[in-house]
Amino acid sequence: GKVDQYEKVPVKKAFQDPEALVVDWQRAEVEKRLDEHKGDVAKAVRSLKKDPLADLKGEELKEVTVFKTYTTQVVSLSGLSAAQVKNEQAVDRKIGRDLKAHRAKYPDHKSAFSSEGISEFNKGRKNIVNKVKLRVSHNPIALKEGEKNPRYVKPGNNYGVIIRESQDGKRETEIISFYEAVQLAMAEEPIFTPRPDKKGFLLQNGQAVYVMHPEEDPMTIDWKDIEKITRRMYICRKMSGRQVYFLPHTISKVLASKDGVNTNEYGSTPLTEFHDYDKPRTKIIDHCIRIHVDRLGNISPVYPK
Repeated sequence: GKVDQYEKVPVKKAFQDPEALVVDWQRAEVEKRLDEHKGDVAKAVRSLKKDPLADLKGEELKEVTVFKTYTTQVVSLSGLSAAQVKNEQAVDRKIGRDLKAHRAKYPDHKSAFSSEGISEFNKGRKNIVNKVKLRVSHNPIALKEGEKNPRYVKPGNNYGVIIRESQDGKRETEIISFYEAVQLAMAEEPIFTPRPDKKGFLLQNGQAVYVMHPEEDPMTIDWKDIEKITRRMYICRKMSGRQVYFLPHTISKVLASKDGVNTNEYGSTPLTEFHDYDKPRTKIIDHCIRIHVDRLGNISPVYPK
């Protein structure tokens, strides 16, 4: 089925479809910026970094209200993915919030939505919930409107994640969809741009990383110590919402992961956000450095810039 909903989205998303904006003045601001860049979506979005749009109070406009039409899918509670819960994809917004709050009470997703966990979720409810209708979108977006033979990409397909690190070591991430990456490439704009205040790098699906110890200095790592490096080596395999999942460098040995996410693509091998052998365990995206492995097996780092 389908469902129509109002929702708030980051302002840069509004440039893909200004007509979906509900608030007149927000739509006028977005269309004006597009006009300034001759309708080039990628350039208009990039201009926000130096010259953000302002709200009615003169403050930076970070979110806008849009009208969206979603396809829907009914899923049993035991079949919900971690991303669907975290992103509150339930059509019933209260159920979505309740599911997210329920997950937070448990150490991992699997136990939260086990038969016992689902029973606990339904305690005190007048209407028992065993299935939930989710907002999903499989409708492709045309890269360029008006083309005789348009090329399409599916919303939700992700190209990579930009990781930036401030001087105090704190990291921030920005997932780049395949649609955004193609738009930037068509505009001959770089997907990753170095910044003077924060070092960073672009990590794409299929690329390898080394997970540093939290106190480890990347400049002192012995990259010729293959045995040590491979023990902490992972492959980036999936990005969902704000989460980035990795696969151990070899799938011949299944690693137990408390918060791993199983996918059919890798059978029973769990994708994970963590290197579990540290005490406490290390979140990979917060301490990884991209590495290059040549055909001879030599490993070299791709330092942030």
